[in-house]
Amino acid sequence: MKLKQDKMSILKFNITTSLKMTLLFFCLVFIASCKRNNDPIGPAYKAASSDFKLLTALQATNPAVNFSIGETESFTAEFSQEVTWTLNLKGLRSGATKMFTGLSDKLDVSNNVWTGKHDGLYFFRSSEQVVATLTLLGSKLFFTDTINIVYSRSWDIPGEIVTAFTFEKLALSSSGGANSKIRSQGGWSTGYTFFDGPFTDYPTYKATFPTGSDMITAKNNEIESILRDINGDTITTEIAGSVEGDRFYRMAGQDGIYTSTGYSDYFIGGCGLPSAAVGHLYDIDSNASNVYFNIYVYGTGDPNSKLVVNFDEDDNRNGVPDSGVPSDNYAVYEDEYAWAIQVDWVGWKLVSTKYSDLPLSADGVNARKKMGNGILQPQLISKIGLVLLSSAKGGKASVIFDFATFTMGKPFNPND
Repeated sequence: MKLKQDKMSILKFNITTSLKMTLLFFCLVFIASCKRNNDPIGPAYKAASSDFKLLTALQATNPAVNFSIGETESFTAEFSQEVTWTLNLKGLRSGATKMFTGLSDKLDVSNNVWTGKHDGLYFFRSSEQVVATLTLLGSKLFFTDTINIVYSRSWDIPGEIVTAFTFEKLALSSSGGANSKIRSQGGWSTGYTFFDGPFTDYPTYKATFPTGSDMITAKNNEIESILRDINGDTITTEIAGSVEGDRFYRMAGQDGIYTSTGYSDYFIGGCGLPSAAVGHLYDIDSNASNVYFNIYVYGTGDPNSKLVVNFDEDDNRNGVPDSGVPSDNYAVYEDEYAWAIQVDWVGWKLVSTKYSDLPLSADGVNARKKMGNGILQPQLISKIGLVLLSSAKGGKASVIFDFATFTMGKPFNPND
């Protein structure tokens, strides 16, 4: 019996071993017959050889381009060989840049079409020269061409982007305040008017802007930002330009000390876009959770600086944001929502908020008792106000801002 079991075990072992060897054989044959994948990982690069030649010169297809009406720009050139190339565009006033790169034996509309967008922070500008520079991998050769931007890109895209304000389109007028430094720029629609406190007919305003509140045309597009320590002593200075166009808006001051009473209440001053200008805000989605407000803010280093953006809605749809009388400090009578931004950085920063996240302002809470309905309705925005506060009584504060937009579906990103 034991001999029979041993024979059976040997037979099972032989069969199992045979199957394993057969499977191993077929696996080896399969592996050997597989074609290896030699495709490179990542993009391919080719350096220019020593005999590289530019067969046709680098040339713009539209040497005077008007991006505002949807025109585009592209560049052409032919090479003697396929090569990795880079085309850099740089605005001579704005410092804005745009880059294209590729691997080919020519430049044409298949590999570079420019719609006026930019890389990085700064926007290209109207009436600006742009230098295009073509460089080649592995070569010291470079080639250039120069074009003119007649008008820069319009950022209004129905259903996607609505420009709230750009200082290239705003005409300023004096508010009549004794200390106001607002000046008329002229040349644009008078409907775009930024106002500034203190107002002669608003005697309750407690402060002004001793260091100036202005829509500034900066020399060589530069502003000096002073970074101060907690005692107000200068640490460093920084030079920076406006983000879009040649102009930005600056507010600065110290809470309360420039009034006869010396009363401090955190409020330094404000400016805003009244209903006559806000009327151009077309095509804003009525769904508050789908609407974003975006603005470029420059922090100057004053640690107490707070920028508050107020949005007044026309709840009764009479075309204006209704407000009160001197006896109630001109409180709003319709919904007003507020976005408070603690400007605790130095330099430019793009900040965004979803409209549905905004709380009612203090005035807006009171307005609920009058004509406000407490419903977020971005399509009824009839006024935008910007207020500079000090987060400490008697504190200094300063802020600069530029180029505000409403976007639908997502925050503003000019590089998209």
